[in-house]
Amino acid sequence: MKLDESRVEELDSIAEDDGVSRSEVIRDLLDDALNTGDDERVQELEQRIHDLETELERVHREKRQILEQREEHQELVKAVQSEQSLAEKKAQAGALTRAKWWLTGMPSD
Repeated sequence: MKLDESRVEELDSIAEDDGVSRSEVIRDLLDDALNTGDDERVQELEQRIHDLETELERVHREKRQILEQREEHQELVKAVQSEQSLAEKKAQAGALTRAKWWLTGMPSD
């Protein structure tokens, strides 16, 4: 294959500026041209990694929120059960016992 004179001059100018041979410039240009697809694939994969890391962070936040909600729910269930047992005690207690609790407070046992 033969290059026209203007291309050869361009190659020689680049080679002189970089302090390398014309052959080295041609090899570098070919490498860059042939590896362009690889660079694009690498960029696609890096973007995919970034997207997955972002998604993972979102899932971790949601998990923490769910665990916090679960804890709150369990506390509410305990409080409701405690209130129900107090209501049951009051319902089972006689009038004098309820009057005593009204004056002195209900025992916590």
